Order: sequence, then C-alpha cells, then structure tokens
Amino acid sequence: MAGKTSSKMRHLKLRGGTWSYVRRVPVDVSMLDGRAPAIQKALGTADPREARLLRDKLEREDNRLWQTLRDIDDWQAAIDLQNRWGFSKMEETDHRHMTSDKRLELVDRALASVSLVIGKNIRTDLSKSTDIKARAALSIETRPVTDALTGRASAPDLMVSGLPDFYLGEIIGHTLEGKSPAQRERTERWPRLAARHFVEEIGDRCVDKVSRTDAIAFRKHLIRKMKTTNPKTGRAFTADAASREIGILRKMLAELSLYMAWPEFRNPFADINFKKEKTSRMPIPTDALQQMATTDALSGMSLERRALYFVLLETGARLSEVCNLRPDAIRLDVAVPHIVIEGTEEREIKTASSRRRIPLVGLALEAAKKYPSGWPNFFDQENRLSAALGKYLKEKGLVEGRQAPVHGLRHAMKDRLRAADVRPDLIDQILGHGRKVPVYGEGFSLEMVRDALLKIALPFDKGVLD
Repeated sequence: MAGKTSSKMRHLKLRGGTWSYVRRVPVDVSMLDGRAPAIQKALGTADPREARLLRDKLEREDNRLWQTLRDIDDWQAAIDLQNRWGFSKMEETDHRHMTSDKRLELVDRALASVSLVIGKNIRTDLSKSTDIKARAALSIETRPVTDALTGRASAPDLMVSGLPDFYLGEIIGHTLEGKSPAQRERTERWPRLAARHFVEEIGDRCVDKVSRTDAIAFRKHLIRKMKTTNPKTGRAFTADAASREIGILRKMLAELSLYMAWPEFRNPFADINFKKEKTSRMPIPTDALQQMATTDALSGMSLERRALYFVLLETGARLSEVCNLRPDAIRLDVAVPHIVIEGTEEREIKTASSRRRIPLVGLALEAAKKYPSGWPNFFDQENRLSAALGKYLKEKGLVEGRQAPVHGLRHAMKDRLRAADVRPDLIDQILGHGRKVPVYGEGFSLEMVRDALLKIALPFDKGVLD
C-alpha cells in the first residue's frame, strides 16, 4: 500500500490477492512474545470488510496480552501470563518427569518474565551476585512474580455474589468489546440472575466452597419455583429458565477453574439438568403470509414496522440483522438490489456464517425502497420490537399455538425454499447457517441467490405498504 496507511487498513497488508495481519511487537514485551519482532498472519480472505473484522479481533487479543505482560503486578495478571506461557500448578512428580532441557526452558522463561517486570536482568544479576544478603533481597523482590509463574500464587477470596463481575470482566471481558449495549445486556443477564438467585436461596460463600449439596439444594429450589407463577408477569417459571440458571453457574465455575489452574476442582453443578419436553418453534403457514402480503391484515401496524416485517418475510434474515442495518448496507441502485449483513465496530453478528448478502425481491424490495436508510429507530432494539410484533400478530390471529411470530418467518423460508427444490447449501447461505462440511470457494453469486428467492416470492399488493 503506497503512502500513508488509512486507519481503516492499519495493520493490514494485501499479499497475492489476500489480506494479512501485520504488526510489530512492542519492544517492552518482545522478550515474552515469541512472535517478536513482528507478527504476520494470513487472514485467508480477499474481502477488505472481512479482513478488518478479523484484524480487529486479533488486535484486541494482542493488546490484552501485551497489557498483561506489562502489568503483571497482581495475581490476575500473573494467571494470564501463566496461561500464555504454559506455566501451571504442577505436582512434584510432574517436575521430576520433565527433561532437564524442559526444566531449563521453564526457568529461563520465568527469569525473563521477572526481569521484564522489575526492570533488571535477573539472570545476569543472579550470576554476578555472590553476597548471600544481596541474593536474599533479590529473591524477596521477585517472589510475587515467580510465585505467580510457578503456580504458587493464591487468589483472593471470591464470593458467589462477585462471580458474575469476575467472569464478565476478567474471563470473558475481551469478548464483549464488539457487542452493542443490548448484546452486552443479554450476555450479562443470566450470569447475574443465576448468581443472585443462588445467593438468595443458598447463601453467599466462597466459590471454591460451593458443594454438591448446595447445587442439589438449588436445583430443588428451582423445581419448586417451576410450580409457581411470577406475579409481575403472570408467566410460569419454565424448565428452560431453570436449566439456563444451572447451566450458567456450571459454566462460570468451569471457566474459573481453568483460568485459576485448579487441578483438583470438581464442578458441583456437573451433570445436573432438568428433563423437559423438546419443543420447536413452528413456521408461519404460507397462506397466513399470503394474507399479510395481499390484504390489510397488518394495517394496524405502523408502516415502519410493517416494511421491516416484509423484509424479514422475503429474505429469511434474523430480526436483529435487519433492524440493525446501516444505510450503506442497503444497496438498491445496483444490478441485483440486496442487503449486506456483517458485523460493525458497534455490534457483532451471531456467527461467521451469518456474514452474507441477501438479494431483495418482490415485497422485500418494495419495503426497502420505502426505507432506503434502514430503521434507525429500532437499532439495538430487537427484543422490544420482537415483543411488539408478536403481540400484534397474536392478537390479530395471524399466528397461533407454537407458531413463532418473528422467528417463524425463518422456519417458513426454509420450508418454502425446500418446496421449490432449492439446494440445501444454497438455503444455508441464504439463512446464514453454518455447514458441517468443508466449505470451498466463495459460495453462490447474488444472481443465483436472487433466482432462488424469485421462485418463492409471494404475490403482493403494493397497497400493503401505504
């Protein structure tokens, strides 16, 4: 890239038609980062947007690692460094079975770490120092770091009430950086809820003192709770909600034990589950969709919501994907009008396979023309919008039973495409589903996807958008 690199393309280089992540390792951490002096990682994509998303993820990981290397002054940072370099709490027998070369390698890395932290070349100082008092003083100075690196650092007491903050901050905090406020709220909700309910029923205690008896007592509490109705919402507490509370407590403790390198930890919530009847959300019948597209069935809904719903109906996209579209992701003045679904700096997408382009045909195209800049009023509001759409459709009798008012459109799209003999891999591309088989090439072209969608496009009356 000639000239000054733009901020959008920083740490990216185009080589042989594909992008690579290229970055220099800071001098102050180069002793501990084996990739020094520079990182060069092929990203395997020619798409600059996808390259930027991959680059941003790698940047966040490297920034966190380097900050840890610089700030190893407490047990949390020590554990991060310990995990990075393969130090752990090992039994004496493990040390005895190490080869001499391996032991020397571990010692050398530990000494290099200490040297970096205290600003002295500890290896040189130790070799030169002959005075016993000098050696003892040096040992005291470096003890916190060497204890951490060899697995002897002890963590402060962590209570169940504080577990969500630690889990969401220290353990998975780096994964929250690309999430929108609503996405963060959904990620944080269940850890906080489960821990609060556990403390209310069982009591607060150190996480490493939570017993199997405590876990079973909490399960019994949830079973009793399933027989009651929430007075505020009028809804019953479900087996699914109970399973999520048990599951998130199990997950937080499991990830904490790995993070803290607890070799003998036995998860008190292991294998505790709830038997429940499996139910699936049902598609909205095609005749109901046709009614919406040709009559005034949705006339009581605002035009803005109506247009967005019609885009969902004829693209099979998720509600979160459509209501968060930015103006530059709605492309109407091109040979094949389409929407672009991808993550942004403000909000991540569900999975890598969710990144795709979906042509706009029929009623979806007409609806998008009404709102060429998207739906900014609904940005990051998919839960609220889903509830409003669902309430309206149920009240009007357009969906019933287990038919899902919003997600049922995706189920319906899959059924409609199958009925039109569209290839399964093309259906997956349209819906943004990952495949369990190796994926080669760039996938189906916009023209091919458009032709598949045209096969199932519903007849419509333009008056439904007035």
